[in-house]
Amino acid sequence: MAKGRILEVPSRLDFLSLIENDSCNSSLLFIHIYSDGHEQSNQLNEALLELAGRAGESAWYQHQFGLGKTTLNALPTLQVYSDEQLIGNFIRMSAELGDDYDGAELYKFLRGHGIPLELDAKC
Repeated sequence: MAKGRILEVPSRLDFLSLIENDSCNSSLLFIHIYSDGHEQSNQLNEALLELAGRAGESAWYQHQFGLGKTTLNALPTLQVYSDEQLIGNFIRMSAELGDDYDGAELYKFLRGHGIPLELDAKC
């Protein structure tokens, strides 16, 4: 399966600007909130890379968040925006999907929660 790209959002200000500006230009804006070296964050990133390679008009980003203990308990988090509106806020994705899942399972999860993600059939 072709893998796409996930771009880094370096600061909180850039994070807010991205939501205000880019979520109007793409059909969907996905933001993976992660911690470097966090195993479950790495798992979600791999699944997102699979989807990013097939999702056409969607935009894919990641943002490293503060490293407090409370924050680590909430990771990985996936936020989905459309037209500046938060349409999905999935905290601790590993609690929903387990420790071993792929892009196909993540896609089913997102569609099951009303995220209108469309994948290219040719990949």
